[in-house]
Amino acid sequence: MLPQRNPPASRFRFPTAGLGPEPLPPTAQYARANEVLGGLFQAIFEIDTELFRIAHLLDRAQPSADGKVSIRFRRSRQKTADGQAPVFVRWHRPPASRAWHSKVLPAASILRQAKRDGLFRATYANVPPLLRDARSLMARRASLLQIMDLARRTMALNTGLASKQVRQAREAYKLREPQIGRCPVPC
Repeated sequence: MLPQRNPPASRFRFPTAGLGPEPLPPTAQYARANEVLGGLFQAIFEIDTELFRIAHLLDRAQPSADGKVSIRFRRSRQKTADGQAPVFVRWHRPPASRAWHSKVLPAASILRQAKRDGLFRATYANVPPLLRDARSLMARRASLLQIMDLARRTMALNTGLASKQVRQAREAYKLREPQIGRCPVPC
């Protein structure tokens, strides 16, 4: 005689209660998001600190004369983390004026902008390596800010879409729940 099998406890052959752990509460997810964003802001802060150091070295390495190249933080027209951006500037003073004026220089051709003649001849060897390092750090800073901006825009779009989708699902489940009915056995 064959042993008799027990009938399944429900109409499904697999356990329905094994959905896994419940979703994490928002506080746990906030901690992870703050850690990631904090890392981005920390990296930008470290880059800014190093750019200030390079700017100070550039100011000390060159004489105060027309054509001096430096780094300054200016208000940015684009959206940045702190509203300012580092730029290369060339200083000049008109003949009939006491005030120094600056002109923003493009980062791509900054190495050609360093003066080699006259008063700058003695200090020229120190300037191009500093400009090269500053240009590289500025590019990395811009890349990190672009990542932050893209993340902000993506999060704004997707959280809005997710909220809409959750509202639609709740309304649909309110209609489907009475149709499904109760399970004949405890679920």
